Amino acid sequence: MPVSSTDSFEFLAARSRNLHGHRYVLPVAGWVLESQSRVTGATEVMAGLGGRADRTRVIEALAKLAEFGALVELPRENRKTAPRFFERVDSPYWHLVQAYLVEPVETITPGADLARTRGIEGSQIP
Repeated sequence: MPVSSTDSFEFLAARSRNLHGHRYVLPVAGWVLESQSRVTGATEVMAGLGGRADRTRVIEALAKLAEFGALVELPRENRKTAPRFFERVDSPYWHLVQAYLVEPVETITPGADLARTRGIEGSQIP
């Protein structure tokens, strides 16, 4: 049975609150990882999450990911009006995110897949 993007978002948001004290860190991290883009900003993430997070919450989550060393905030000329962009960097944190994007199946039956995806949009994760 395919996992809906709403179920996936709620799954990640619940775990994010427990792990990070912020509901949007794991959903944002999941989207960043699945997008396979090295550079991203709040507008792209908001669209990728289907409008389930506002700009302020997305920027807070991106900044938190930068604190963890998973992203680096790129310099900008005008700190008051220029949009903020972040670059994904190699970090062990992405292994944690990957683990949360794949949830083990509770009951293993012969011929069943051993895992089902929990990607933000239900997409297969490489």
